[in-house]
Amino acid sequence: MRPLTLLLNLVAIFFVLGGGPQGFSAHAFLASGLDPAIQALHIEPGAPGSPQRARFEERLEHRFQSIYSLLVVVQTLAYGVAIGVIERRKRKPWIVHFAAATHYMCVSFLVATIAFGGARLAHVDMAHQLPLGLVMYAIVITYMTLMLRRAYDDPLRWAIPKALGVAAFGYVVAIVLSLLALGLALLTA
Repeated sequence: MRPLTLLLNLVAIFFVLGGGPQGFSAHAFLASGLDPAIQALHIEPGAPGSPQRARFEERLEHRFQSIYSLLVVVQTLAYGVAIGVIERRKRKPWIVHFAAATHYMCVSFLVATIAFGGARLAHVDMAHQLPLGLVMYAIVITYMTLMLRRAYDDPLRWAIPKALGVAAFGYVVAIVLSLLALGLALLTA
């Protein structure tokens, strides 16, 4: 299977297993109060429990998932650029950097699917599970470190800080793109 096809299928599986009220969803972002500007866009029609409110929330969730799925490609490209910048001395073709980024994103979504899906089954709100989030990041940073060692022949003393830098950059990009997806979903719902 091509890496990008695998990634997009993993995103769909992620939303099926790890989405919903206690998982990765528009509702979870709105409940967390991350961005006041996004909160200002959130106007729910109808009374709580009304059919009109239920239709709006369902439409909002579907739009959030669709927009986020498209923005995953942008996030992958951003990771590819970050890897290309930190590995510029290796003079590898850009396709190598983007392939590495795609594989990294696949592993990230596998880890996130397991974590969010497990939390959903256990009825645990992931927004308040810092230790689990740290474990998830430790796993994907370890993967990034090993990938940099294998694909770019980086010694461990350089692979670890490079992996941490790419992961930090990616975290910021992920938050920005998630908020963008939520804002666009609210505007179009």
